[in-house]
Amino acid sequence: MTTDQGARWVNITGDLPFPPPPSESIPFFQPRIGSLEIAGDALFASIELNFFLRPKSGAAESRPESGLSAEQAEELASEPPRFGVFRTTNNGMNWVAVNNGLQPVYIQQPIINVRRVVASGTGLYALADFQLYFSNDLGAKWELISNNLPGAFSGLIFGGGDIRSFVIARDNIYLALPIFGLYLSRNNGADWLPINIGLLETSLLGLEISGSKLFAATATGKLYVRSAM
Repeated sequence: MTTDQGARWVNITGDLPFPPPPSESIPFFQPRIGSLEIAGDALFASIELNFFLRPKSGAAESRPESGLSAEQAEELASEPPRFGVFRTTNNGMNWVAVNNGLQPVYIQQPIINVRRVVASGTGLYALADFQLYFSNDLGAKWELISNNLPGAFSGLIFGGGDIRSFVIARDNIYLALPIFGLYLSRNNGADWLPINIGLLETSLLGLEISGSKLFAATATGKLYVRSAM
């Protein structure tokens, strides 16, 4: 965090539950911050599983003091949640997992891998593996809103592949799938409408919105634009 336009930075990672790297000098996967968002008086961090290369000898990662008591630190170390969405209201001194309603994709691997968290008005959206969630109470409870997308089964989008990107404009959600293309929901995920007319390629990798224009990037490197509804 910086309060002087970048002249000085303070580490506010605090007690986010990142495990220490192993002693072996080999690449591995471990939790890392995927995105940050501000909603209300809170800062939210999404935690995803990222490929991580251990620092060279002498360049070990450091973590700041968390400000926890010995009892709190012992409780946190017992079996803390390491993925999902975390919230802080004291500039990172303490982080709290807010994962109620978020579900892992595989029972055998109970990891809630959240790549991105986005605030829009009083709502909060979380993009996880094959799933999109919504919360209207700052993460206290999450609701799955990607059930009715094409290829979805029990909330998981198997046939259409993973959700690549989404943007929020007013009360509209625009969402890109790698096979089925671009979809729009005007009722927060209750229904999804395909809007692919003029889009010659439906394998989309990214979306962005600017004013009344919606931009879509395809897997072959082309860029399309249309008016946002």
